[in-house]
Amino acid sequence: MKKIIVLLIVCLFCTTAQAALIDDFADTGLTEYTKSVVNDGDTNRTVSFASPSDVLEVSKSADTSYEQVVFLRAEDLTIGDALRIDTAAPDTTDYVDFGIVVCNTVDPPDVPDGATGDVRAGILAIYMKPLYDSIGWLGRDGNGSDVGSSSGVGITWADLIGLYIQRNSDTEFEGGYTTASGDTSLVTWTVTDTDIGDAVGIWGDVRAVTTYGDLDNLRTGISSIGNAWDPDPENEIDNVGEPNATQGPLQITLKWKTGLDPIDPNNFDPNINNHLVYMDINSAKLHYGGGSVWDDNIPESGPDFNASVTFAGLAYDTTYYWRVNESVNNSGPNETDPDLRIGNIWSFTTIGQSPEFTDQPDDALAAINDTVVFTVGVSSPTTVEYQWYKSADAQIGGDSAIGTDQNSLTVVASVANDAYYYVVVTNDANSVPSDIVHLWLEREIGRWKLNNNLNDSSGLGYNAAWDAVGDPCTTNQKFSTDHIEGTYSVDLQDDPNAFVSVPNSEDYFNSYVVGLTASCWVKTDYSGSYKPIIAKQSRSTMDPDQGWVLEINNGTPFFSVRNAATDLSTGTAIADANWHMVTAVFDVENTDARLYVDGLRVVNNTATQPGGAVKSIDRFAIGSEDANDGSYAGGSFDGLIDDVRIFTYPKTSVEVAAMYVEHVTDAEICIDSTNPEFDLNTDCKVDLADLALLSGNWLDCNLYPLSACSE
Repeated sequence: MKKIIVLLIVCLFCTTAQAALIDDFADTGLTEYTKSVVNDGDTNRTVSFASPSDVLEVSKSADTSYEQVVFLRAEDLTIGDALRIDTAAPDTTDYVDFGIVVCNTVDPPDVPDGATGDVRAGILAIYMKPLYDSIGWLGRDGNGSDVGSSSGVGITWADLIGLYIQRNSDTEFEGGYTTASGDTSLVTWTVTDTDIGDAVGIWGDVRAVTTYGDLDNLRTGISSIGNAWDPDPENEIDNVGEPNATQGPLQITLKWKTGLDPIDPNNFDPNINNHLVYMDINSAKLHYGGGSVWDDNIPESGPDFNASVTFAGLAYDTTYYWRVNESVNNSGPNETDPDLRIGNIWSFTTIGQSPEFTDQPDDALAAINDTVVFTVGVSSPTTVEYQWYKSADAQIGGDSAIGTDQNSLTVVASVANDAYYYVVVTNDANSVPSDIVHLWLEREIGRWKLNNNLNDSSGLGYNAAWDAVGDPCTTNQKFSTDHIEGTYSVDLQDDPNAFVSVPNSEDYFNSYVVGLTASCWVKTDYSGSYKPIIAKQSRSTMDPDQGWVLEINNGTPFFSVRNAATDLSTGTAIADANWHMVTAVFDVENTDARLYVDGLRVVNNTATQPGGAVKSIDRFAIGSEDANDGSYAGGSFDGLIDDVRIFTYPKTSVEVAAMYVEHVTDAEICIDSTNPEFDLNTDCKVDLADLALLSGNWLDCNLYPLSACSE
């Protein structure tokens, strides 16, 4: 890497690192802990814990078979912190493994009393093994799988001052021991159970009748005793750096805190007198003579300070690695010097040179002559220009440029402006297009009367076509003279593979992200589980599910906008071999979903996440739940379907009732099933009949004495 100019900034603050003491075992009470036997080789429970003299002890009163025990309390081990405990050289050679543990619960599975077994799960432990002069460890994920266990590595007991388990991320932990020279990492555990760390405590595996213990000061705190810590920028963070016009293109200020005193971890180590900072795109170069950019002129100016150094000349969109080594008692920069503390390797990724969208435009629903404003948010290291486009086909390229050089576009809703829109943002490095969005005009966008043809009578030209699972030539595709609208309907009752779909409807029928009314007439006696009536969704191959479906389940209608928390079902039966109009309404603005049968609202519900609706990449289908996979969820609809209608907006209950009365002209619909006040005979109107009921009881009186009735 080319030599760059290094700007040096040294910041002096009076900062003292603090550890959070959990238990110093100064009293004999251990009621905060819960003991669980997680692996037992005999049927007796003979292991116990006590703190009689300011330290924690473990005892076994009988048997020499293994009995592995966790002694836990509810304390969270957060990312960047470490669980630590002080210890001294063991004074026993018995089989007494003793140390610390983090678990996924304070009350893990327990081998039943009087039984043997192994229920170890969600456990990470590091412990002394006096019999073998070693440090051992155990790692079990939440499902019980082994994520790293060992009978241990040799240790010189005289050097040992503590054990630690450090949490590096939601799913990564590190275990090791501490000496006067700092931490030594022995194992890194990678788990899938993110609840591990919800409980901490003591691990014991006792296989001798004995009492042993010299554990003290169980605590959480800084994760790297002796080493530089608290990196800024945070480890593995993205989008850092700022432009440097002089030495360009980017610069970064690296900050850290000096290492702590292993003997007194609440204070910084006064023996550290220099910092050596290395940075490179290759982590293998982060050492003396490795060829990385480095600075060794950051002196120690007192026991408590933060330090920082600024490097310039960094590239855009690049991952850099860095390390801070610490010189103790004027040790040299070479890593072979035993007094040099080798720091952890951290990383960051610089900002991209291309512009990035922080906010994308959204689809809009509008009536004729309404004003719509599309807006984007953009992040860029340099100045950007905006160019908006209007598209007829939801594809980028070859479109008409509109608007001005701004992050917003104002459009007046009209038939001509019912189209797709996007913006291309350009800076010195690149041009980036936004998401493509649609201005939806409030109108009917599809109506299929199904009168011996599959033509669209809405005027937009989205004619449907016969479709099928498998070979269309083998299906029984037909119309029926049993109908509601016109003279025919589509007959799907004799073929589970036949359905109807609308070619080229993948993009245009996605208005449900801003609003929807879907209505059709059905005639069926099917009372089994889910059968689709109409749908615009992608479900068999997509995650999350996309689109919406209106179907029949157990003889009643069901409506769902996938991924928007809008599942509606009703007890109103339609599987009676009679014609019924089924209508679904999705009102995004008012977070409401409604289901109607024969013009009458039968159920509604609040859509708890209407913005979660995802545009479907599949065609609109009649009689199928998924146009790309007609067999999904049990095959095609079983019955007759007529007069299918799709609107871009949520119709009111009055408008839905009007659609029903269009075909059943003598029908009377009580809007929203709500009777007016004073409608005494519940016929949905207040008239002379209600007055007669009121008059018939005029002057009725149940007061006592009777004279009160005439007052």
